[in-house]
Parts: sequence; structure tokens; C-alpha cells
Amino acid sequence: MVYAIGLLGGSIGPLILGRCGDKAGYIKTTVASAVAASILAYSMALHRSSSILLILHIFLLMFTGFSLPTLLQSYLVRSVHGYDRDLVVGLFFTVNFISNSIWTGVIGFLLDTYLSFDPAFILMGSLGLIGALILLGISRYKVKSS
Repeated sequence: MVYAIGLLGGSIGPLILGRCGDKAGYIKTTVASAVAASILAYSMALHRSSSILLILHIFLLMFTGFSLPTLLQSYLVRSVHGYDRDLVVGLFFTVNFISNSIWTGVIGFLLDTYLSFDPAFILMGSLGLIGALILLGISRYKVKSS
């Protein structure tokens, strides 16, 4: 049931944050979502037992985290035109599928090595913040070059 509620957040998040991205800009919305997801991933390590707060936490984590690929794809589709769009979207999905395969192995290794989800949550949060900083740099570069 907890996972189902999380998946509900993962389904609603891209819809709501996609609409926000339409209005505020996809990169800005993605940066905010990445920072929120990172903080939520870090703080998952604080939960020691199941509670209503954990359920809400997982809902919000999936709400923000599952929105990231959709927001980035929307940004790419609106930034690139013509035949290049097909190439960029294809490259985006190829990199995502390869990264997801590697990511699963890395998380599995951390779980086997440390017998805890805490290192995985810390890695997730850290990489999310690094990604947010990269996106923030892209948004600043785009504004300056316009």
C-alpha cells in the first residue's frame, strides 16, 4: 500500500510539475524538483519505522523525483527542432536506459556492502544536488546567451 501511494505521487507529479514547467520554465522547475527530491532522498535515512510521515515522504519523493525525466524531455523537445529533435530525444532515452541499468547495479552493490539503504539515499541525494547545480548552470548560461 505504501508503494502504491508513492506511485500515485509519481503519476501526479509529472502532470502538475509539467504544467508548472510550461508556465515558469522547464529548467527552473527541474532545478526546484531536483533540489526537493535530493533533500527528500537524504532525509529518507532518518526514518526507522513505518509511519504516516514515511508514507507522505515517499509520496513527495516520487512526486518530485519521477517528474525529472519528464521535465527534461519536455525541455529538450521544445529546445530542438526538426530532425535534430528525433536524434536528441533518442539519445536522451538511450542514455537514460543505460544509466538506469548501471544505477540498479550500484544501488544493489551499496545495499549488499553496507546492509542498509542509508548509503543509497545519501548517494541519491548527492547526485541529485550535483544534477541541480549543472541544470542551474545551464539555466544561467541560457539566460546570458539569449
